[in-house]
Amino acid sequence: MLRPIIDEDDLLFETMANLATDFYATSGDPYFLKAVLYARSKDVPSLRKLGEEVELNDALEPFVYKYRYQVSALLKRYRFKQDLFSDEELTEKAINQFLEVQTQLEGLSLDQVSDYTKSVHQAARKYIHQFLGEFDYEELVDRCSNTSGATIGVSLRSACEAQKYTIPISGTYRQSLIHHDLHRGSLASAYMLKQEGTTYQEVDEVKLTLVPKSFKALRTIMPNSTAGAFISKGVERMINLRFKRKRINLPYLQDRHKTLAKRGSVDGSLATIDLSHASDSVSTKLVEYLLPTSWFQFLLETRIGCCVLPNGNRTQMETFATMGIGYTFPLETLIFRAFAEAVKRLMKDSRRTKRLVSVYGDDMIVSADLADNLIFALEESGFKVNAEKTFTSGFFRESCGGDFYRGVDVRPFQPRNGGRCLTNEIESDALLYKWINGLLNRFHEYEIPTTLSSIAKLIKGQINLCPENESQTAGVLTRTALSLPSFLGGMDVALPIADGNCSYKYSCIRSKDRIQKEVRHEPYYWLRLHRPDAAQPFTGGSIYLRRSNEVPQFSVLRNYDLSPILIWRKRRVTRTHGNRKVTVEIPRMSYISTKEYAYVRETKCTSFW
Repeated sequence: MLRPIIDEDDLLFETMANLATDFYATSGDPYFLKAVLYARSKDVPSLRKLGEEVELNDALEPFVYKYRYQVSALLKRYRFKQDLFSDEELTEKAINQFLEVQTQLEGLSLDQVSDYTKSVHQAARKYIHQFLGEFDYEELVDRCSNTSGATIGVSLRSACEAQKYTIPISGTYRQSLIHHDLHRGSLASAYMLKQEGTTYQEVDEVKLTLVPKSFKALRTIMPNSTAGAFISKGVERMINLRFKRKRINLPYLQDRHKTLAKRGSVDGSLATIDLSHASDSVSTKLVEYLLPTSWFQFLLETRIGCCVLPNGNRTQMETFATMGIGYTFPLETLIFRAFAEAVKRLMKDSRRTKRLVSVYGDDMIVSADLADNLIFALEESGFKVNAEKTFTSGFFRESCGGDFYRGVDVRPFQPRNGGRCLTNEIESDALLYKWINGLLNRFHEYEIPTTLSSIAKLIKGQINLCPENESQTAGVLTRTALSLPSFLGGMDVALPIADGNCSYKYSCIRSKDRIQKEVRHEPYYWLRLHRPDAAQPFTGGSIYLRRSNEVPQFSVLRNYDLSPILIWRKRRVTRTHGNRKVTVEIPRMSYISTKEYAYVRETKCTSFW
C-alpha cells in the first residue's frame, strides 16, 4: 500500500490552527484561541460547535467579522473521516426530509391560504401566462438535444452523444413517442434502427440520488430518463429564450446578484432571501395553477411521478420537477420571480415601479420593504425560508456565492468534501496550490503568512509561479512575473524565464482530459447537422471540421454544457518493407473526451504577464 503524501484531515486541522493564529495576531480576538486549541487537539465536535456558536453582529469591524466568519465556515462543507454524522445517518436524514416535504405538499391546499396569498397567486399566474404564452411543439423540435450528464441506463462515466443513441433508450411510453417523432427521418434515427434489439426501454420511475452538500446534509437529485432528458433540454431552452426576450440573461445573473448583495450590505435597501429544499417544494398543484394549460399538460405528460428511494422504497412524488430534470432551474426561477413581481404589483403606492426584483433559482433579491410580504406568501404556498441564508436587516447580505458585510467581501474559503489520503505527488501538489490560491483570493499574504508558508512547505519539488489566468491548481498565481510572494522566501521556486521576446516560460500543473476511442460517428454528424450553430459558444454543440494538410480533422471548441467531443487524431503505425521499418500516419482514429482527467506537469509560454 502506498504511503499517503497528504492526508486532507491533517492538512485542514493544521490550516485551521494556523489561520486562527494569524487572525489572533492581527485582531487580538480571544475567539481564535479556542479555534487553535481545538484544531491542535483535532477535536471535531468542539470545532463544529465553535462554528455554530460564533457571534457575528453588526457592531464588529469588517476585518474582525471576516476573520470570524472564515474560521466558523472553514469546515462547513468538509467532512472528516470520523465526523459527527456517518454516511448511514446522513442518508436516513436526507430521505426523511424528502418524505416530509412530500407529506407537506400532499396536504397543501391553495384554497385555504389567506386572501393576500390568493391575490399573489392570481398576479403571479397572470405574469407567467404573459411570460410563456402558449406552448409551441414546433419550437420544441428545434430546441431539443442530449445532455452531458447521467440518465437512466447511461452512467456519468459513459455519457456521450453516441451512448445516448445506443439502444435501448430509456423513457416513459409518452417520452418514447415524442423522442421517436423528434428524430423521424434523421441520421440518428437510422443509427438507432440499424442496431439490434428493442429501440426503447419503458421506465416509470426515477431513482433518488444523494450527493454531498455539507458535513450535516446531502443534496437530492434525480437523473431523468434518456428520452426525458432530451425533451427537457428543449423545454429548458424555450424558457431561457423567453427570459432573454425580457432582457434577463440567466448566466449573468450571478454576477448581478453579487453586486446587489454588496449594495444591500451598505445601505440596507435590499433583502436577500433563500429557500430550503426549493426544488423539492415546487408542488404539482402550484404548477398546474400558475402555468398555461398547454404548458402544464405537456410537462405533465413527459414527467415521471414515481421515485425509488435509496433504501429501495417507492413513493409517488408531489414535487413537480426535482434537480436533475433539465427545466427545473429555469422553471423555479420563473415561479419565484412571478411571486416577487406579484408582491411588488400589490404594493399600492407611488414607489411601486422603483422597487427592485431579481431572482436566480431560489436566490431572491428584492427591495427590503417587499421581503416580509414575499416570505409570507411563499411560506403559505408550501415553501420554507432558509433562516441561515435569508437577510432582511443588518449589514450582511449573501447571494449566489457573494457574501458582503458593510460592502466588504467576506466570502470564506471552504474546502469541499474531504477525507482523502493522496498518494500521487502531482495530485497532492495540485491540491496544495488550490488551497493557497483559494486563501490568496480572500486575504492578503501579509494577513496569513504562517498559514501560507506552512502549506507551501508541503509542496514536493520546485514551487510553480503562474499568471493569474491559469487554473487554481497550476501553481501559485501572481500578478506579474517579477513578483515573488513573501511567504515563499527561502523556498525552492521555479521562477519564470524571460525569452527576450516580451514573453515568459513557466512551469505549471495542468489537468489533462482522458480520451477514449469512438467509432460511432453518426450521432455526432447528426448533432452538427441538427444544430448548425453547434460550433458557437453557449449553444450546445462542439464539433466543426477543419482541413489541415488535406487531412480531415475534427477540432475542439468547448461548449457551455461541456458535452463530450469527437476528436480526430493521426495514428502512427510501424510497417515493415523488406529490411526496413517505416512509420506511417493513418488519420482514421477518432476519440471523445471523457469526464475523467489526470494532472500532468508541463511548461507553458505567455506574453500576458
